[in-house]
Amino acid sequence: MTKDENLASESSFLNPLELAELLRLSRASVYRLVERRKISFHRLPRGLRFSRRDIDGYLQKCRVESLEDVYEREKNKTKLVG
Repeated sequence: MTKDENLASESSFLNPLELAELLRLSRASVYRLVERRKISFHRLPRGLRFSRRDIDGYLQKCRVESLEDVYEREKNKTKLVG
């Protein structure tokens, strides 16, 4: 792996305004998420940055399963037990 491959590309990090636009939130809402430590971030000399991996992790934690998915999972559990 070369040194350039180890460096994060500019596009793999977003600033608070870009994150707000991506998630369709206000900038204030993004800063609230940071203040409450609901989303991981990097504090750099020129401001906060959010990695795409951390954003995906945050969105995954916010995901609510559909009732159909819950039903299927429970149905499969009972088949394994019974």
